[in-house]
Amino acid sequence: MLSPYPPTTPPTPLPPPSALPRLVKHLPVGFSDYQLYDIFRPFGALASTRTQTGFGSDTGVVEFWREEDARIAEEAMHCAEVEGQNIAVTVYQQRRTSGTASEFSAHAPTFIPSGSVFPYPQVCILITSLFNITNQTLVLPS
Repeated sequence: MLSPYPPTTPPTPLPPPSALPRLVKHLPVGFSDYQLYDIFRPFGALASTRTQTGFGSDTGVVEFWREEDARIAEEAMHCAEVEGQNIAVTVYQQRRTSGTASEFSAHAPTFIPSGSVFPYPQVCILITSLFNITNQTLVLPS
């Protein structure tokens, strides 16, 4: 792991990066971790860069140590051209796990509509009178 902190003897554990990871989409075919590092390094200290992520061969993940550096890189590199391709840089939002609150509840009461705003026969009468429908032929008013 890359670190903005100087080495110590004995080695001390590094704190985790304070920035949220960024997904980098639409990378050129065969783009490497080193190439990803090279294009994002000017924006600040990087904790890691990965192109083999499980999101597809054209997607990588970049982690900065500082959120401010990550935001600046995201703004500068989003829609930038890399080897003839426009890349997209977005904050990586992990999917919710089953242990967190969900919008769906199996115990919620059943929703059954109580009826329409306009009862069916009145709607038919209104439509037939507005459009002068006779014998299933629609005649629009002039």
